[in-house]
Amino acid sequence: MKRKNSLQPSEHEEQVKVCHYLDLIKEPYFAIPNGGVRSIGLAVKLKKEGVKSGVPDLFLPRLKLFIEMKTKTGKLSVNQKEWFKILKDCGYSCVVAHGFEDAKGLIAYRIHEYHEGLLGVIINDIVNSDKNSPDFTGSIIYMEGIDNDDEELENDEDKGRTGYMENNYE
Repeated sequence: MKRKNSLQPSEHEEQVKVCHYLDLIKEPYFAIPNGGVRSIGLAVKLKKEGVKSGVPDLFLPRLKLFIEMKTKTGKLSVNQKEWFKILKDCGYSCVVAHGFEDAKGLIAYRIHEYHEGLLGVIINDIVNSDKNSPDFTGSIIYMEGIDNDDEELENDEDKGRTGYMENNYE
């Protein structure tokens, strides 16, 4: 199929760049090959194997993130909107990336959230551990710009000041 605007990169070209980027940063992912032009025979075979129209293009399991690649002017189809709702209802994040740079930014943001969540779990485990217990295996994390006293956290204002993070990543 010929592109309408040959100056604009195709969705395929942009997705290839995203996959290359994910390989470089060693972020686990896989593509879901449910689009494109196919012969009728192959389309029937894939449908029998469970390929569904509208499922997003990429899945990053560690980040629980589905990415639907679009060109700069691309829009979601009705089936894609339905799948976004299903996947979000199941607890996954779903984003539309309009090109490589957009996808790269969305991935970077999600990786940041993921690492913030891990830090929150570590800090929460440390704060809630009995430091005198033989089972305590955590180490105190000292962060630049954070008050690192071992004082009791008295209220929400103090929690923010000391760098305390609640564990919302169950």
